[in-house]
Amino acid sequence: MTVRQIEETLGIPKTQVDRIMREHLGLRKLSALWVPKPLTPDQKAVRRKFVTMDETWAHYFTPESKQQSMQWRYSGSPPPKKAKTVPSAGKVMVSVFWDSEGVLLLDFPNKGQTITGDYYANLVKQLREAIKEKRRGKLSRKIVYHQDNAPSHRSLQAMATIYDSGFKLLPYAPYSPHIAPSDFNLFLNLKKSLSGIHFTSDEVVINAVTSFFESLETSFFLEGIKALEHHWKKECESGNILDNLLSRMEQYANNLESLVEERTSDYLEEKRKAENLLYQLLPKRSLRLKVISPDLGMLDTRPIMIKNESGETSSQVPSTYLSLQQPRFPSTFAGDGSQDAKKWLNKYRRVSKFNRWDDTMCLANAVFFIEGTPRKWYENNEEALTSWDAFQRALSEAFGQQ
Repeated sequence: MTVRQIEETLGIPKTQVDRIMREHLGLRKLSALWVPKPLTPDQKAVRRKFVTMDETWAHYFTPESKQQSMQWRYSGSPPPKKAKTVPSAGKVMVSVFWDSEGVLLLDFPNKGQTITGDYYANLVKQLREAIKEKRRGKLSRKIVYHQDNAPSHRSLQAMATIYDSGFKLLPYAPYSPHIAPSDFNLFLNLKKSLSGIHFTSDEVVINAVTSFFESLETSFFLEGIKALEHHWKKECESGNILDNLLSRMEQYANNLESLVEERTSDYLEEKRKAENLLYQLLPKRSLRLKVISPDLGMLDTRPIMIKNESGETSSQVPSTYLSLQQPRFPSTFAGDGSQDAKKWLNKYRRVSKFNRWDDTMCLANAVFFIEGTPRKWYENNEEALTSWDAFQRALSEAFGQQ
């Protein structure tokens, strides 16, 4: 109904109609909000079925961001100065499973614990029980599950557990943190909450993280799920989330060839550096070595008088040269499913024994003979791999064939 229709019906001036509607009724005239197309009931239902998860590090100390360090100053005043700081080495990993109503499950792995396929599969089982307890009836609506492409998330054990739990897995576009609700909504605010505070132990950090999630209102989580649609609209022309995910997956597959070429080039460069390092550590073939007897010390190198059949005598000097064998190199472990980590470690130990590497050398050289996913796994867990034995156990757990 328009103002003119009210004026004609009631027989009062237009100015009075306008004043009554604004001042007495508190009404205002708004134009329609433009959207590409209205959401259907099925699309709105996806929000209620949507469950996502991700991991992050909570440090003992997180520096304040540049935005948090802003101060009010008079016009013309110089900006404040602040020394550059970095997050502390002490940290705790937190895995968060949540939906539009709040947090479903929090997990804090023990220090040194590797997130393997079996470990993550057990978390998915715990998630299903948490949904059954906290969201009655939600499992019957077919959960739409969202996770990133971490190796443990894509392992056979994890994928089988997700399927057995009745979850519908939403495809995830590689290298896309801007479309992960945990990254652009949940963890961003968590870092702000913890920034500038010094924690003294893992327990204190865990309590602070738990308190932060408990203090959030339901609307916070719902807005995070809604924001996923907004982020997709900014990135893609179409508003269909599933179509955009599949499109990104196709684009990634098309660029796979160049990606493989780039990583192969990096591998060859690392291999060249490793060979140069080994040749520097090992003596050269032409090096003259002194032969030492364990019991008698230096072998006698004085001339030996030898008498031949004709009665003539001649002198000979014992040889003091040793021939050096070329060092052997183990094969490269790619962790692509065609190799078993335990079998590769056995071959690596045989080669290291031939080359006379001790445990320190075995651990130092191992990084030069792994590539792809194992290399990224090593870089992410390097702090925990403090010994050769720890490296062997962790690699077998992460990439051993079950």
